[in-house]
Amino acid sequence: MFRRLEKQHEALLSNTLFAKRMLVFALLGTSIELSMVCLGSLGFHYLEGLGWLDAALNTAMVITGNGPPYEAQSDAGKVFQLVFSLIGVISFVLVVSVVLTPVFHRMLHSFHIDSADNK
Repeated sequence: MFRRLEKQHEALLSNTLFAKRMLVFALLGTSIELSMVCLGSLGFHYLEGLGWLDAALNTAMVITGNGPPYEAQSDAGKVFQLVFSLIGVISFVLVVSVVLTPVFHRMLHSFHIDSADNK
């Protein structure tokens, strides 16, 4: 599925292949985030009785750490909101890390190429 990242002694990827790698990692990050939004929307819809759009909005705000626009009323909803906010913020950091992995790898790999050329 994934082309492995190039090793220290290998040449830097072409811009076209790098763009394809970025697309794959962005799609992976998007799929992780969409699955979290679906999970959170289901929880808020069934536990708090929110409509689907309000449940998705609440989920998105909780995941990004902005806080929920809707305060949970039931005990089950409060527990879900607490647990989901902890998991959601961690998943948000995971998604940002996944999407930025190719950028950081390319940057660090270019440093290794420059140091190998100077030897």
